[in-house]
Amino acid sequence: MAQTQNTSPRLTTPIGEAVYPALKNTDKKFHDLGIYRANLRVDQKEAKALMKELADMYKDHVGENIDLVKNHLWKQEIDEDGNPTGNVVFKIEAKNILRKDGKIWDRRPKLFDTSNPPQMVDLDPFGGTKMKVSFDVYAYTSPMKGLKLQPVAVQIIELVERGEAGSDDFGFTSEESGYKVGDETNDPFGFAETEEADSEEF
Repeated sequence: MAQTQNTSPRLTTPIGEAVYPALKNTDKKFHDLGIYRANLRVDQKEAKALMKELADMYKDHVGENIDLVKNHLWKQEIDEDGNPTGNVVFKIEAKNILRKDGKIWDRRPKLFDTSNPPQMVDLDPFGGTKMKVSFDVYAYTSPMKGLKLQPVAVQIIELVERGEAGSDDFGFTSEESGYKVGDETNDPFGFAETEEADSEEF
């Protein structure tokens, strides 16, 4: 249900998966001051009510129907063959702004866990993190009328953390006769024996 803050309705998404999120540090590729990104992949059936609410807001503000397949608020996800996956991806972003006093308005969304009540956390979620996003619907009029979805807070449901790539990411698989950690035949300098001897001294 929408809540009002400074004339901008506030809505919350269903649970979805983060798509290239930037929630702790900004993405400065397209904006020097940085963009916080909470783009979210949601099952289209779960997203139906939210899509309708946003479509109604769009029509009220712009005066015409929004394209339900692809627009600047969401798009239907397609696979490599061009077929719909059954998901939609919501574009939920906020740019940092330079104020008139010369200070930057850091618009980093607040992150919460699933405690009761939810507690603020300091995390850096990676793509695939399951989460819900609370966002403001900002209606603009220049250079043309439209809406933007701007993240305010995120609840982390299932965290995927940033980390180094694993063996699967490089296409490596198990080899029956190859080197294995702990294989003494692949320890020509006797490092394993030295470590065992050192441990016996303690």
